[in-house]
Amino acid sequence: MGRFVLRRLVWALPTLLGICVITFAMIHIAPGGPVEGTTGAGGPTLGRREVEASRRLFFLDLPLFFNGSPRGVEARVSRLVRALGGGTAPREAVRCGTACLPGLLEAYRAAGAQRRTRIGRALDLLREAHPGLGPASVPTEAWATAAVDLIGPGRVRRAASGLGQGDAVQRVTRLGTAALPAVMDLLLEGRRDAARVAASEAASKLTGIDGRLRAQDSAARWQRTLDRWDEWWFQHSRDYVRFNWWDRLLGRVTETQFAKWISRVATLRFGNSIRDGRPVGEKLAEALPVTLLLSLVSMALAYLIGVPLGIHSAVRQGRPTERVTTVALFVLYSLPSFWVAMVLILLFGGVGHWDWFPIYGLSSEGLEQAGGWTWLVDRLHHLVLPVACLTYGSLAVISRYQRSAMLEVIRQDYIRTARARGLSERSIIFRHALRNSLLPVITLMGLQFPYLISGSVIIERIFNIPGMGMMTFDAFLVRDYPVIMAVSVLTAAMTLVGLILADLCYALVDPRIRLGEGRT
Repeated sequence: MGRFVLRRLVWALPTLLGICVITFAMIHIAPGGPVEGTTGAGGPTLGRREVEASRRLFFLDLPLFFNGSPRGVEARVSRLVRALGGGTAPREAVRCGTACLPGLLEAYRAAGAQRRTRIGRALDLLREAHPGLGPASVPTEAWATAAVDLIGPGRVRRAASGLGQGDAVQRVTRLGTAALPAVMDLLLEGRRDAARVAASEAASKLTGIDGRLRAQDSAARWQRTLDRWDEWWFQHSRDYVRFNWWDRLLGRVTETQFAKWISRVATLRFGNSIRDGRPVGEKLAEALPVTLLLSLVSMALAYLIGVPLGIHSAVRQGRPTERVTTVALFVLYSLPSFWVAMVLILLFGGVGHWDWFPIYGLSSEGLEQAGGWTWLVDRLHHLVLPVACLTYGSLAVISRYQRSAMLEVIRQDYIRTARARGLSERSIIFRHALRNSLLPVITLMGLQFPYLISGSVIIERIFNIPGMGMMTFDAFLVRDYPVIMAVSVLTAAMTLVGLILADLCYALVDPRIRLGEGRT
C-alpha cells in the first residue's frame, strides 16, 4: 500500500501542474483585468502611471509563458529615459536611486544634446539625494563615473558584510538602492543575529518601509516581518538587480507571469490580494477553518443519515415506508438551497415565526473570544440553519447511491448462498453486503473532497458567514488573481487527495482489492 500511495503522489504532481497551467490560462484569456476592474463604477479612477505600477506589482506587465527579452533594472532605466525624453519631470530618478545610476550614465553618454540635458537633470537630482557619493563641484559625467565605481558590486558586498558592526548601516545607506540586493541577501538568510537586525534597518531606510527587526521580538513577529520583506523583494527585486547573461537566459522562462505564480505555489506563498493588499495566506487562514467546519459537519451528517436511509430503502424495497422515504428524498433533492435557506430563516430566524436560531455569522456579539462550553454551545447554535441547508441535498444523493449499490449486492449469488445457509438477515446485510455496497459511496466521497474548501457561495452569503465561498465570490467580482489562483490550486489538490483516499478506502472495505499489485 505504501508503494501505491507513493506512486499516486508522484503522478499527482504533473497532474496538479497541468491543472495549474489550464486554470492560469483560462483566467488570463478572460476579457478584462484586475487593475482595470478597480477603476470603474464607484471605485477610484487610477491614472496611467498608477495603473502601470499596479500591473507591475502583480507581474501583469510580463508575458504569460515566455519572455523573449528579460531585463532587470535595465528595463526600469529604459522606461525612465523614455519618460525623460517625453518631458516628464526627472524626479522619478530619485525614486529609482543609485540602482539606476549606471544605466543612466550609459544613456547620458549615448544621448543627443536635448535628451542629454534632461538626463543630466536626473543625475543632478541623484547627486543632491546622495551627497556622500562625491562633491557637487565636479561635472555631472565625472561625478557619475566616480559614483558608479563607489557602488560597484564588490564594494557593496564588503559594506553589507559589515552590517551589525559600528556604523555599517550608515555606510550602506550612503550607497543608496544599489546596496539593496546585498542587504536583502543578508536579511533573508536563515540566521537570527545582529547582522540581520542591522540589515532590516538598512533596508527600511533604503525603501522607506518600516520593517525593522528587533532582538526582543517574539519568534512569530520576527517571522512575519521576514515574510513581508520576502514578499516585497519577490515583487520588486527586478527593479534593483542588473541581469547578467545567465539571468537573461533563465529569465526567458522565469520572468513570466506563470513562472512567478508557480513559484509562489511551490512555496505556498500566494502573494497579496489585489482587492485589499492583504497576504492571501492570511485570508485563507481566516476563511478556511470556517468553511471546513461547515463542510465537515454537513458531510458527516449526510453520510451518517444517508447511508442508513439507503440501506433501509434497499432492504425494504416496495414497502410503504420505502416509498415515502424515496418521495421525500427526491423532494429534498429538487429544492434549491437558497429557497430552503430563506424558508428556514422565515420560520426559525425570528423574521416571521419562531425566533429559535441566529441567522447571522457564526458567533454571538461579545462571544467571539469566549472559550469552553459557552463558545461551543454558541457556535453549534449558529451552525444549525446553514448546516441544514448544506446537508439535505447531499443526504438525498448519498442515500440514492447507497440504495442502488445495496440492491445490486443483495442480488448476488453469494448473498443467496448466505441465506440458504440460514444466516440471519441482519448478519447478511451488515457483515456480507454492506462492505461491498459502500464502494460507490466511497467514490462519491472522494469526489466531494474539493467542496470541503470551496465552500457554498449561496449559503455563506445568505447567512453572512466569512468562509471560502464568500471570499472566492468576491475575488471573482474584482478579478483578484492571487486569491482565485490560490483557491484553484487548493481545490485541485483536494481533488487529488480525495481520489487517493478513496482508493485506500477501497482496499479497507473490500478485501478483494489489493493496491499496488497491478490489479484492482
